[in-house]
Amino acid sequence: MNNGVIKEECMWSFSNNTFIDSSYSGLYFRTYAPSSAGFYHFIDIRDNLFDNLGRSNEEFSGAIVFRNYQEAGASINIAYNSFNNCSRFIFLRNNAVVDNQKNFNAYVMGNIFKSIPSKYYFNNLNSSDSVSTNPVQTKLIDNVYLNDSGLDITPDNAKFIGAKTNTILLKNKLDNYHHFNLRHVYKVGDEIDLEEDITFNDSSYYSFTNHKLKILKEGISQIYCSDASFEIIALKDSEMIVKFIQIALGELGYKEMDANGNTGTSGNYTKYGAWYGINPGAWCAMYVSWCANQAGVPTTIIPKYASVQLGMEWYQNKKLFQYKENYTPKAGDIMFQKSSGASHTGIVLYCDGTTLYTVEGNTSDMCALRQYSVTNAKITGYGTPEWPYYSPDGYNFSSGKVDDGGNHSTT
Repeated sequence: MNNGVIKEECMWSFSNNTFIDSSYSGLYFRTYAPSSAGFYHFIDIRDNLFDNLGRSNEEFSGAIVFRNYQEAGASINIAYNSFNNCSRFIFLRNNAVVDNQKNFNAYVMGNIFKSIPSKYYFNNLNSSDSVSTNPVQTKLIDNVYLNDSGLDITPDNAKFIGAKTNTILLKNKLDNYHHFNLRHVYKVGDEIDLEEDITFNDSSYYSFTNHKLKILKEGISQIYCSDASFEIIALKDSEMIVKFIQIALGELGYKEMDANGNTGTSGNYTKYGAWYGINPGAWCAMYVSWCANQAGVPTTIIPKYASVQLGMEWYQNKKLFQYKENYTPKAGDIMFQKSSGASHTGIVLYCDGTTLYTVEGNTSDMCALRQYSVTNAKITGYGTPEWPYYSPDGYNFSSGKVDDGGNHSTT
């Protein structure tokens, strides 16, 4: 590149955005770097959502489109994004000028592609290009492919043009990690099978023997293979939000007692009230607070509250409250009912867009799983705790048969 001298470089970064419901494209690049030597552009696209984009009859439309072809130097990283229901997911036309091809690098890694595109997952050729004019230069690494139901699939090779279908480095891709900002998350002590040799930036995090990577301590670090790098986040037993939910689920079946310690009768005596210092007392909020405390969740994330009204106001005052009409709840959110005469709170496990699943205390005098229509008149909205790093969309809860929460008393 001009005898190794970079005259000018530019970094473009697109992260934590939502691109949704467009008949054209989410991100469209027509020209992004000069063709003369010495100019290098770095383009980083990560942690975005691309949903319902593109027209089937338009060649240059889809979730991400790079239409130009003669950049003197470009490095493009498309990583940790979530793609859903697009006619074309990625069109990335690489350098066509022979002298510039060696200065083009592109990686598509760690993304989730949900739904099967009508056209393609990846393409680098327009109608007049060929493998000779636009050789394969983009590497697809450790992406996850799902069908419309969210089940893991092997994608159709015909829907990849100008790149390998998917070079999967992590054989056990979906079994051993939660989606954590769409990066790879493991627990300390996990062993990961890898298909090739790697290096890493801190040997205190990992050991690597016989193609097995063992995670030694918690933290965020990177591993490097022959043609890419990606992040692994290692935690202790489980990330905070999952620990919180696991503790809440561990209380299923717990029943309140009367003053003599007898269950099966209303009395509002519970271990949650004893812990809180209000016993007897209505305990749905104290149950949420107790679970958070047991999971080590700071009160800056979930407050210690016994009053449903005060708990809801805490989130509202911090601008962390969403009314049900404009929001799809996520795992780890806190449900509040202060409408239609209700006064109740619980923990969100999952929402499929129409049905909400929760785990609650003081629902018919016990801890139980409940489900609601997202439009249920009793539900006012949701507190949205500021969980560190974690994207709770990745928590997958399979409920089986769950009773309708609207049919149960909450006091």
